[in-house]
Amino acid sequence: MLNKVNAKFEELFGIDIRALALMRIGFCVCILIQLADHLPYLEEFYSDAGILPRAYAIHLLAPNAICLNLMSGSWAFQALLFFLLVIFTIGLLLGWRTQLCTLMVWILLSSFHNRNWFLLGAEDKLMHILFFWFLFIPWGACYSIDSRRSGQNPPPPRVSSMGSVAYLVQICSFYTFAGFLKTDHQWTVQGNSLYYALNLDEFIKPLGHALLQHPLLLQQLTFSTLWLERWGALFFFIPFKNAYFRVVTVVAFMLLHIGIMLCMELRLFQWICLVMLLGFLPTSFLNRIFGKYSPRSNSTTANSLSIWKPNLFRMPTYLSIIVAFFITYTLFWNIGELRKPLLKIPSQLRWIGYTFNIYQHWGMFAPRSMIDDGWCVMPGKLRNGDVVDVFNSGAPVTWQEPDSIEKLNKLYDLTLYYLNIRHNENSYYRKPWAEYICNEWNSSHSFDKQLLSLDIDFMEKDTPPPGHPKPIPRRVLLISHDCFGHNVRQANTHQHRKF
Repeated sequence: MLNKVNAKFEELFGIDIRALALMRIGFCVCILIQLADHLPYLEEFYSDAGILPRAYAIHLLAPNAICLNLMSGSWAFQALLFFLLVIFTIGLLLGWRTQLCTLMVWILLSSFHNRNWFLLGAEDKLMHILFFWFLFIPWGACYSIDSRRSGQNPPPPRVSSMGSVAYLVQICSFYTFAGFLKTDHQWTVQGNSLYYALNLDEFIKPLGHALLQHPLLLQQLTFSTLWLERWGALFFFIPFKNAYFRVVTVVAFMLLHIGIMLCMELRLFQWICLVMLLGFLPTSFLNRIFGKYSPRSNSTTANSLSIWKPNLFRMPTYLSIIVAFFITYTLFWNIGELRKPLLKIPSQLRWIGYTFNIYQHWGMFAPRSMIDDGWCVMPGKLRNGDVVDVFNSGAPVTWQEPDSIEKLNKLYDLTLYYLNIRHNENSYYRKPWAEYICNEWNSSHSFDKQLLSLDIDFMEKDTPPPGHPKPIPRRVLLISHDCFGHNVRQANTHQHRKF
């Protein structure tokens, strides 16, 4: 009887080591792509000379959170941390000293994410939370330098431990709570949430524009998405014919992410989700693709001293208890984020989530999709009397909607930045942004074209209900700034982000 229980536990909560290896490689590639995008903007995003100096960033830091990037505001220090993150990510990609590299990537990645909260998307939060769970999983046991070291016995084909339980439960929590946080009538009654999402011009792609011509299809896709997010994860744990149900469910979620990827530009979010789903692929399915796993044996040197050993395949009891605590903790945290929570993490224990950076809220397009978006216009007055749009590379100022807001923004991260900073509660953080823009412009232009003053305006436009005419965009002044003196006008008062 006990053997049957153990076998069923291994079937439901085990992870094939080839899937772990593919996830390790996939996540590292995603991180390296993101780092390549951020490399030209290290000073702008993370230093004291950038858009959010440490004196401001400290107010956005969660209580007890760790952020190595706040130790210094110099560009050189940020570049050093960036270089270390690249090195350890490459080491993890190759499977060299896997657990050490996982720990360092988790710490450094969390620090960069904590440094500038306005740049964070859901994919950033998801990534460093997943890396926390990978601290307890030997994902370097296959397709790695570590797996070829001498002096170790070949690993089993699957990992089944509290670490694997934690990873799989986290993925299920991500989908399930993202679904149950979608409570607005947009999702549950009207079925027009995807209509509003596809009207966000900052992120829309041509296929998304095409889908807007089919309202009934969009309605059905809205209800299907909500159902899949809320209930789809249950099919990962069907106790009979589990391999069949897992493959079908993985395909269903992958089709969801591929569909979103084809319709909207959301940076690496969909790729990260596609990679993380690999952990649910059953061994029988992977055997059909890769053939039966045959580990390379180094038994002739098994008695020699080994630098690396996959000692987490069977976790010690104390470590299993610790991981079980964190699983329970994150589940309660997610429950506490619901509209009417039955349970919440006591305030005295919330420091644990902030310290380990595992606090989470999967409110993507929840409780409803955004119904307003827009674009930035930055009229700047030059010494020679000209007025130009600094945001649009010095073009003449126009208040007309651009042909392509996505092309105007040039960089996804800055899109997230101004969409966050336009809110009243973030008005305090507009001044350093304006100061940075003035300094950057004046350092690259001649004396007669120096920027004297700058307005940062957000042209806000609402998405009308289906079948209604589009309203006229309205100008919202975020800040009026004197580049050589004090602020002329701050649109809103100083408020800190609430946790």
